[in-house]
Amino acid sequence: MKGKKRIHPLNCACPFCKAKRGELKGSAHGSFGKHWSDEIKEKNRTANKGANNPMFGKQHTDESKRKNSEKVTARWKDPDYRAKQKRTPAIRQKMSVAHKRLWQNPEYVTKQMKAAHVRQNKSEKYLEQLLQELQPDEWHFVGDGQLIIAGKCPDFVHTSKKLIIELFGDYWHDESEMNPRIQLFEKHGYQTLIIWYEELKQHSILKRKVLEWMEKI
Repeated sequence: MKGKKRIHPLNCACPFCKAKRGELKGSAHGSFGKHWSDEIKEKNRTANKGANNPMFGKQHTDESKRKNSEKVTARWKDPDYRAKQKRTPAIRQKMSVAHKRLWQNPEYVTKQMKAAHVRQNKSEKYLEQLLQELQPDEWHFVGDGQLIIAGKCPDFVHTSKKLIIELFGDYWHDESEMNPRIQLFEKHGYQTLIIWYEELKQHSILKRKVLEWMEKI
């Protein structure tokens, strides 16, 4: 019956059930070790290219664009439709808990940061250069996801000691975040120094701050 959900038996042999059981991975997959011929590759490339594509030459007219816009506007003006799009507090809380749980997994965090193409910015490069002047090869930048501690990614870590340096930008951070971050890393055995973006402008003072902090440890 149309619309009725199919119930799969325990040992169902359909591709979907096989995939769930891992029977279509690696050498177990029917196409494992097989390669498309150059002829088939070229056929696939040109199948939906240019004039062969059913949408070739077709463009939305101004009238169709206007109708689509009116349709979307009318939909969002409907209170019932908007109510369906809103998540209840219970759902939001559930999503928040699940999201936080995921970010406790170092592999997940690293994967997300790589997907977002997180790279070292100019301020972090400047601070890294300063740390190299103070202690060559003793500080390593890990702010791109190389090190995850309790779901947080520090900026710099000492190569032989459990020391962390965090660079806080005035736009992204405020003073209320300092102690929680220091205490979080302290629970895992790390001592943390917070450096603010504005301090990068005072080269000699910043060097002295780092050296004095390390002498106290």
